[in-house]
Amino acid sequence: MVFYAQAVKGKSPRKNARGFTLIELLVVIAIISLLVSILLPSLQQAKELARKAACQSNLHSLQLSMSMYLNDSNGQFPFSYYKNPDKDHRIIWTDRLVVGGYVDYGEVFLCPSRPSDKNRNLWKKCVCDDPRPTDVGLYQSFWREPDYGYNAEGIGGLHGPTANVSDVTNPSEILLFLDSIWLNWGVTDTGRGTFFLYDRYKPPSSMEWYYVDPRHLDGCNIAWVDGHVSSIQAPDPDNRYETIFNALAPYWYFK
Repeated sequence: MVFYAQAVKGKSPRKNARGFTLIELLVVIAIISLLVSILLPSLQQAKELARKAACQSNLHSLQLSMSMYLNDSNGQFPFSYYKNPDKDHRIIWTDRLVVGGYVDYGEVFLCPSRPSDKNRNLWKKCVCDDPRPTDVGLYQSFWREPDYGYNAEGIGGLHGPTANVSDVTNPSEILLFLDSIWLNWGVTDTGRGTFFLYDRYKPPSSMEWYYVDPRHLDGCNIAWVDGHVSSIQAPDPDNRYETIFNALAPYWYFK
């Protein structure tokens, strides 16, 4: 009896403790899941806003490089593309800027919001690893598929001579570069951009077409002739390619 009493007396006091019940654990998991579902879209939106800002920085750099080009060309805009008279390939506006030393090759032509698929990664490697390509198929340059399209209709000489900056009396209202995308059948993303843009929408029945791309939360980034960069939202996200073209209709041609 003495030993038993000592043993009881010598025991360390313990607080009453119990684990979570199954119901309590499920409630905690449900609360965590709810918080994630609430916060995740906000985090994704914040990431896209950061990518949008980086994209606008790219466009600003391209616009500045175009301004330097115009200073050296007496204000004459480059052709969106033209055929090299000596060889069976075409030279495009990206060559004029890169080979002329007005902009560095590589990442400035790539929008951070575009997907990284196999074709795009291969093209990106070409852009970044070979700064002075010469003969590359029909087009002279690896820069033929940038994520930013040039206003070929209004200023890039697609159907005649290119514009001169002195003729553009409303430069803050004339498109220069825009987010672009090349779609097969108007639906399938090829993983490529396009170096020039038409001034009109073509229905998805077309085999392929070059579209203004409202890829930033249904908005499209734009560099204007006067140097400012802005964004415009697609009026109808469910029909975004057509409605973004319609919204931009007044801004292709200078007065």
